[in-house]
Amino acid sequence: MRKAFVDTTILADATLKCGPQREVAAKALARYEETELPVYALKEFKQGVLKYYAWLHNQLADSGSFAKAVVALHRVGFTPRRQMAQSALEALAIAAKDYARRTIGEIAEKNAPTESADKCLADEYRDFLRYLIFDAWDQRRALTTRVVNDLVCYKEVPPELKDGQIDLEPTRCDPKPECSLAEGFRKQRREIESLIRILDGKSGQHRSQRNALLRLLLSPPGRVRHSDCRALGDSVFALLCPPDSVILTTNLKDHIPLAAAVGKKVEGP
Repeated sequence: MRKAFVDTTILADATLKCGPQREVAAKALARYEETELPVYALKEFKQGVLKYYAWLHNQLADSGSFAKAVVALHRVGFTPRRQMAQSALEALAIAAKDYARRTIGEIAEKNAPTESADKCLADEYRDFLRYLIFDAWDQRRALTTRVVNDLVCYKEVPPELKDGQIDLEPTRCDPKPECSLAEGFRKQRREIESLIRILDGKSGQHRSQRNALLRLLLSPPGRVRHSDCRALGDSVFALLCPPDSVILTTNLKDHIPLAAAVGKKVEGP
C-alpha cells in the first residue's frame, strides 16, 4: 500500500496556492492510497504561511490603501522577517492573478465614481485574501485520509474576523508541563542523535533545529518550550513518519538528509 506522511509545504500548496501549484499538490496526494497529515503541520501552517497571508490582509484592511500596504511589505523585506515578506509577496501575486480577470465594469459596479483607485484596489485584494485564508482553513483537514499525531498542548482555534482584521490567535502551543511530543521523541534517542549529526556545523534555522534536538535529549520534563517545538521543524516529520510511509514535501533539500538518517524516505510532488 502506498502511504504518504504529508508535510506543511504540500498543505500550503493544496489550500492557499492557485493554478499549477495547487493542481500539482492535489495530483501528488492522489498518488497514494493513504495520506496522513500530522497536527504539527497544521500548527506550522497557521503559525507560518497562513499568518503571513493574514498580515497582508490586515495591512490592507487597516490602511484602506493598496499603496500603503505595498510600502509596508517593501519595508519588511529589509528586516529579519524576510520569510514573512516572501510569503506576503506570494499572497499579493495570487491576489493579482485573480484581480487581472476582473473587468473595469465589474469593479465600477461595486464602487462609487468618486472612490479612489487606491482604496478600490485595497478592498479588492483584501476581500480576495480573506476568502483565500478562511477557505484554506476550512479545507485543511479534508485533504488527507486522516489527521494524526494530536498535540495535547496545541489548541486548534479557527481564524476570526475582528473589526476587519483577521485574528489567528492562538498560534502558539501551551506546553504543560512540556511539549506533548517530547516524551515520545525521547524514546527515539538513537534517531535524534543521528539527526543531530546531520545538522552539525550548519547555520541559521538548521542550527536552531540542532540545538532544539539536543535540548530534547538533555532537558528534564518541563524544559522543552514552545520555541524548541517550533525549531524542531523538519525533524518532527522524520521522527513521526511511520516506517511504511514516505514524507511528501516540496522541500526535498532539507527533508532528504534528515529522513535518510533515520531510515525514512522522501518524495516530492
